[in-house]
Amino acid sequence: MSFCNHAKPITGVVLAGGKSSRMGTDKAALSWHGHPLLDHMMDKLEEAGIESRWVSGNRHNYPCFNDPTPFSGPGCAIASILRRIPEDSYGLLAVPVDMPLLPVAALRMLIECPSGAFFSGQPLPAFFPNHTPAPDLDSVYKIHADLDTRELELPDEWQFYMQNINTPEQWERLIRLTMEVT
Repeated sequence: MSFCNHAKPITGVVLAGGKSSRMGTDKAALSWHGHPLLDHMMDKLEEAGIESRWVSGNRHNYPCFNDPTPFSGPGCAIASILRRIPEDSYGLLAVPVDMPLLPVAALRMLIECPSGAFFSGQPLPAFFPNHTPAPDLDSVYKIHADLDTRELELPDEWQFYMQNINTPEQWERLIRLTMEVT
């Protein structure tokens, strides 16, 4: 079921091409409620109405945009993907693999901005339009500036859910918190 009101499809990508060096293990493979975190984030894209879902990085059994320069960061990956998404795509919705609590409503809010959007203080997740030439930049913030994407105010009730999980301690704390809530 699509929630987007766009005539053109949107390309969604889970950014999962990093080294996960602070975590010490591949974050995309972490088990989230019995499933790999990567699958969980792909499901979020689907729930947001994104039919064309991809992974940034080299992942077996997933449709991938291989990073031309592996481990160069999300900015390089996004710039590269923007140059490769289909011409008929309305834009690119990029989500990090390490934000398991990310509200689907936040993704829907982003894709409703035709000029692209991200939340204040959070360069990702973000929606990037496909109507301008893709930048050749290495920073997500620089891409936002180059494409003049809109900075949206992050609703207070979503603050907690927008955290990245980068270390084993953060992961364990998140697991404990979610177990207490359920």
